[in-house]
Amino acid sequence: PVEDVVDEIEDYVKRYQINSVDFYDLTAIVKREWILQFIAELEKRELNVTWQLPSGTRSECLDDEVIGGLARTGCEFLVYAPESGSKRTLEMIKKRVNLENLERSIKIAVRHRIVTKVNFIIGFPAETRRDIIQTLLFVFKLAFLKVDDCNITAFSPYPGSELFRELQDEGAIGQIDDEYFGNLMTQFDFTVTRTFCRNVSPSQIVFLRVVGMSFFYGLSYLRSPVKIFRLVKSVFQQRFQPRSLFEQRVYDFAVRRRRARA
Repeated sequence: PVEDVVDEIEDYVKRYQINSVDFYDLTAIVKREWILQFIAELEKRELNVTWQLPSGTRSECLDDEVIGGLARTGCEFLVYAPESGSKRTLEMIKKRVNLENLERSIKIAVRHRIVTKVNFIIGFPAETRRDIIQTLLFVFKLAFLKVDDCNITAFSPYPGSELFRELQDEGAIGQIDDEYFGNLMTQFDFTVTRTFCRNVSPSQIVFLRVVGMSFFYGLSYLRSPVKIFRLVKSVFQQRFQPRSLFEQRVYDFAVRRRRARA
């Protein structure tokens, strides 16, 4: 119930003086009525906290009324997880995402100045090069809409999923050990070329991933020159609040350089 969730937040504020809350819940915002009640309860109690939805959100109920309420009550960060810009791929992976509705929702979030991020995956087993190109074109479109951040990862089959069982039956997946689970984290490594796509080679997937991320950030910064100023400022500031993974990496590099000189 809404009251229980806000009671818990209020308790943390009083007991530990917290000022921000992350909701790691993939279904936190699916029910429109629940989220509107949550917004109303936060406004009624006047809790001085910001909050984020960093796990990847469905866009079905994120219209102007809902997103306006999110912004009004301190929601600063919103992650969308369409996974693919290819309708064929979305059907194959049984992801019920309407890309037109998603784009409309993202435009509203950007207008309300909420930091927005989108997550994509390329290299699903049955994907073709055309499917991946469609995803990258959609990524570029979102960059023009001034989305703040984007992550494009290579597909990793998680144990228990339908695609995992399919690949295991084919013999594409070997022993499930510590090394296998360690490899599931390679979506953060641009040098790893192991993939499970039948139609596109591993090296091409890595190349398309790098191209997609590079073009996204390039277009995003050209569309919003203020981001360039903020990025340059981060190099010289001791304290900085990055709005994207790219800004975080630049800031981390600048911090390491300063410490090396000290």
